[in-house]
Amino acid sequence: MPNWSGGIDRLFESINDAQGDGFRISTFNTHGRSLRGLSILPFGLVYYTSALAYTLLLPFRLVYFAALCAAGRIDLCHVNLSTGASTIRKALFAMICRLFRVKYVVHLHGGDYRRFFAGLPRPLQNLARTLYRRADRIIVLGSLWQDYVVQEIGVAPDRIVVLPNAVLGPGEIDSSKKLSPPRIAFLGRLTEAKGADEIVQALSDPRVSSRDWTAVLAGDGEIARFRSRLEDLGLAERVALPGWIESDAVTELLCESSIFVLPSHFENLPLSMLEAMAHGLCCIVTPVGSVEDVIADGVNGLVVPVGDASALAEALLSVLQDAELRMRLSGAARRDFLSDYDYDDYRGKLASIYTSVLDARG
Repeated sequence: MPNWSGGIDRLFESINDAQGDGFRISTFNTHGRSLRGLSILPFGLVYYTSALAYTLLLPFRLVYFAALCAAGRIDLCHVNLSTGASTIRKALFAMICRLFRVKYVVHLHGGDYRRFFAGLPRPLQNLARTLYRRADRIIVLGSLWQDYVVQEIGVAPDRIVVLPNAVLGPGEIDSSKKLSPPRIAFLGRLTEAKGADEIVQALSDPRVSSRDWTAVLAGDGEIARFRSRLEDLGLAERVALPGWIESDAVTELLCESSIFVLPSHFENLPLSMLEAMAHGLCCIVTPVGSVEDVIADGVNGLVVPVGDASALAEALLSVLQDAELRMRLSGAARRDFLSDYDYDDYRGKLASIYTSVLDARG
């Protein structure tokens, strides 16, 4: 996998790379890959990720995990939860935690979790509810998900912690690296769910295409389909589709770009948006998930309706033709990042959650 993988992977890679905060997170992959760098410091913490691959090896991973619990090598588990098989698989590991009285924290990340949970058969919903209700803490990324876990899952409010995502950002913004004409950046999968169709439609809108700009839509997904569309629209020379790019290339892209677009149909709290804010980009987003907790329309970015390519085109046009507006919004985004979403404070907040759980041993 490239370094620039899923958002939660990048976040916890950053946590592991940091030193001196009194704990280290090791990774237990519930999908059957090997246990990497098991390090039982001082909490004996195991963090494990999700994937759909290697499902047939799941029983062996469950047995191995149970052996670790039985041997007293795990004091606390951090369960990162998304949609699909992740919830069911993690519920099985949580059952083992409860069997051996190992405390665990559930961290909800899935942007489409509401729809996913509603579509589960009743027995699987009950299994998932038990996963949440028996957890020692539930970490959510924003107020919308806090309300959801209370009202739909039935978790007591005092066991929920709102901890927005955070990212590493540059100490200073070098405006001389911003390209002219302005570059528009997108980071994510090129799919309908991420609003990639609306991006292409907006870029081809005559009001936008008549302006000077270039764009980079970085990520995997339906690259061939979108490349064909761009060629048909005469935009192939102005819009690059590099596929997944490494972390250094992400940083370079954000340093050179002025506008970030993410018109997703659903999200939780996208790290790509926070990374764009960290690099002083003007963000154009949709009001989904916890995005509304971060971006206020006309204050530190622009918010457009989901699935509305015309509104996206209007937003792009406004910041392309008005450099002062673009700089005001990007400056506010950068200030908000430094205040609320800088990684420097995140690790300490996470450690405080772990400590509060472990100190409450019964």
